[in-house]
Amino acid sequence: MTRCEEFSLTLPSVVDCAIIESEVNRRYFTEFLSSDGILVVTRQYAVLGVDGRYIEAAREKAVGVDVILVDSYTDFLCELLSKLGVKAAAIEGGTSVARLKALSMAMPGIQFDSL
Repeated sequence: MTRCEEFSLTLPSVVDCAIIESEVNRRYFTEFLSSDGILVVTRQYAVLGVDGRYIEAAREKAVGVDVILVDSYTDFLCELLSKLGVKAAAIEGGTSVARLKALSMAMPGIQFDSL
């Protein structure tokens, strides 16, 4: 079982997914080191969004996730969470208030809570 699969089993029942943005946690869950990226984990699916600097390496080395090329992390999240029908998402506790506010404004139909 991959780390993302193990983590998915611990998601609180009140959320549909977890959003991981910190470098250290992305590396832990995917075993891939990058200075930028975003990881979304649901109970059935894990996807790592990275920009063009990392796409080839991430597709080779990231474990247990689909890897997607991303231009804008906020646009990526809006599209993905809408596609997955997410209504509530847990986001890392270290996420800034400004980032959380920006996500809430971009996706008003989604409840964001600290992980």
